Amino acid sequence: MKLFSERCILLCVFGLGNYLWAQEPDSSSALKSMIEAERAFARMAVTHGVRDAFVENLSDDAIIFRPGPVKGRPVWQERKPLALMIRWEPEYVDIAASGDFGYSTGPAEYLSVKPLAPAIGYGYFISIWTKQADGKWKVALDIGTEAPKLENTDIKIHFPFGADVKKIFSQTNTETEKTSLIGFDEKCNKTYTKNKTVEAFLKNVAPEARFYREGKFPVSEIDSIKLLLSKMADIFWKPIDGAVAASGDMAYTYGSYKIQSEEKPEEGYYFRTWKRDNTEQWKIVIDVLSPVPPQK
Repeated sequence: MKLFSERCILLCVFGLGNYLWAQEPDSSSALKSMIEAERAFARMAVTHGVRDAFVENLSDDAIIFRPGPVKGRPVWQERKPLALMIRWEPEYVDIAASGDFGYSTGPAEYLSVKPLAPAIGYGYFISIWTKQADGKWKVALDIGTEAPKLENTDIKIHFPFGADVKKIFSQTNTETEKTSLIGFDEKCNKTYTKNKTVEAFLKNVAPEARFYREGKFPVSEIDSIKLLLSKMADIFWKPIDGAVAASGDMAYTYGSYKIQSEEKPEEGYYFRTWKRDNTEQWKIVIDVLSPVPPQK
């Protein structure tokens, strides 16, 4: 895949003054090293096979969804090599102030190992990366959705302005912060259930948020997010676990959800990446629903 233009493009998203860089980050930054870890992971999936790439790049306690959350390395270690190749490329990335916790997301393409065979599926991946004690980046959580074919393969890397700048931060108690955030996630559900309005949910969504739904492209415009949420008025979710960066400014949660609908009831698992805004409030920047396949 082509990657990015050489010029630096400043994009204004949603017209709300939230700027993203569409260029390579500073070569000495933690963000750049995380991106390169993602790209190395993708290359290994092509050169050594998908199974070996996941076994090598997942952390010991990494979470994947099959369809519910499970420890990922044992699952991949027990799998036989796949007659399948996956190609992917990071498109949007961000990193915590601590420089050891971030996320990467972008399009993926599923191919047969037969030469010149057409793609057999498309999707989007979302990965949480954490830096290990030895300085290596490993995937702490991996989830994805199916999506239509992406016509534009000129993938440019985007990240929030300043994400590749080293920051001074105060160490936080990650367990305390995690407990607090899980409680906040649950509180959001109670507030949404009580009010049954999109506005109640949007108060917790960052302007730059991206929403992922099965079979669709990611939604990243506020009006489109409103429309998406309006179709799921009766959704209930319950957090299971999560993690918070050492700097306390980025985190994730995941859990189960259920959509009560006479026409199309659904249940499955959700994943959210959170980031503190300039008022220190947690806001959702990534929201994923991964439905459990219906029983046949």
